[in-house]
Amino acid sequence: MKYLLTIFFSCTLGLLIAQETGNKTIEITSSFKPSLIPPVKIEFSASPVVNTGKRPTLNYQLPVEKLSFNFSPAPLRPLAYNDTSKH
Repeated sequence: MKYLLTIFFSCTLGLLIAQETGNKTIEITSSFKPSLIPPVKIEFSASPVVNTGKRPTLNYQLPVEKLSFNFSPAPLRPLAYNDTSKH
């Protein structure tokens, strides 16, 4: 019962506040005119490559890819295969 009364009084208070603020008017003093600022364009100017006539020496450090596996593969047999020769 206490909660019901609290809800009732909050609703009536909200309605009273809404009625009081509903009569207000807003005066617009200026109209909004959206405008875009033009973007700044970056000028890229490439300089030509100087040709020296020499080939560049490219040195690469490649890791060793030698892999060794110490296991033997198991034979694959389907489940429906009946192997009667090993009995």
